[in-house]
Amino acid sequence: MMLVFLTIMAFNFESGILRLEKKDSFYITRLLDSVYIYDDTLQIRGMYGTYNEEENLLFVGGKVSFKTPGITVLSDSLLLRSNGNIILFMGNCEIVKDQKDTLWGNVIRVMKDTFYGTYNIKGHFVSRNLYFFSDTLISYDSVYILKGDTVRIKKETRDTLKLWSRYIIISKDTVYSNVRTFIRTGKYTVFGDTFFYYDADSEGMFSGDVVINWDSGTARADTGIFYLKGEKLDSIILKGRCNLMRRGKDNDIKLDASLFRIFFVNDSLHELVAEESNGVLRSKNNE
Repeated sequence: MMLVFLTIMAFNFESGILRLEKKDSFYITRLLDSVYIYDDTLQIRGMYGTYNEEENLLFVGGKVSFKTPGITVLSDSLLLRSNGNIILFMGNCEIVKDQKDTLWGNVIRVMKDTFYGTYNIKGHFVSRNLYFFSDTLISYDSVYILKGDTVRIKKETRDTLKLWSRYIIISKDTVYSNVRTFIRTGKYTVFGDTFFYYDADSEGMFSGDVVINWDSGTARADTGIFYLKGEKLDSIILKGRCNLMRRGKDNDIKLDASLFRIFFVNDSLHELVAEESNGVLRSKNNE
């Protein structure tokens, strides 16, 4: 989603009541009762508004709608400084691109080709079946930077990929974070200091103190490369200082290795391949 606004040199106004107030050598235009403001590139509707000629600043309030080709915005109010290409949307903001991708927030500021969102930001990428939640958002050139105490990304389908962090970058095909991050897919949770995910190949990587937790075990490594199938964990490769502990009904496994290849079927560990490994296999039936 990208908002681009052209410089607006003049507005057309329609309103139930229009008042002109002269201040020094310039005018302040006050609009009341169903305001409609438009030019060749946009349409703005609201209940009331004010236009300051000296500062070239427009304010509109009361159930505001703002439309440009491909973009629709709803908010409680807006400020538009036309000669600086700056728009500030305030209160219950909703931005919709091409009637699909949607962004919500309490304050959204647009400045040329960059926009900033603050306070309870959330969005929905329809084409990627992706929702995101954050405290703040910065976007430019189809890149989204999410920040906050708990930044979350989740797939639209239930019980599939979910991601938590404090700093996440979303671009066209990738998701990246360089702070402690964890994902949850099915019954597996994976932690790491750095996270990278390539959406087109359903492939991702964790590095730095990688930990995998599930209901019957734990695995750790320096690096973990994972593959999803149908948005569920299909396989994972662990590299570096690897160890794995699995607690089962019939046996316990404790292994150290330089590399693990782990394969999953129906969200359960199906096959484990370990290279240069050593450890203990304890059968509970033969204790």
